[in-house]
Amino acid sequence: MVEMVPKLNYDALIELGLYLSFEAKLSDKQLWRAFEDAILENFHLYDLQHICQIQWAVTQLKPKYTSQRLDVMLQNFAREKIEQGNISLDDFHNIMQGFRNKKSKDFYLKLKAIMIDQKEQLIGSESEA
Repeated sequence: MVEMVPKLNYDALIELGLYLSFEAKLSDKQLWRAFEDAILENFHLYDLQHICQIQWAVTQLKPKYTSQRLDVMLQNFAREKIEQGNISLDDFHNIMQGFRNKKSKDFYLKLKAIMIDQKEQLIGSESEA
């Protein structure tokens, strides 16, 4: 199975990661390292939703066999989107779900500021209800 991982389509890698974490609950070092290598090779193809799904998948199992490098790249991608401002409700939800196991006060303070500043764009105004 490990030799097949690099041959998977970039979006199939995400499905594999979620499957390994939630269905198979497989914490095999060699498999997760191959998964990480394939993710890094395709990193430029991923959008915010993909990044959040990857983050969610790689943080679920213990021990975690992905590197600190991948963790930093995923968090930096999301942080850049947050700092750009004007994120959509879907983006906000994806970030909150994918990065909910992070213990970064700075990260969540920025999300809180966006939620306050963009309240009407994120959840609509009371007159729309």
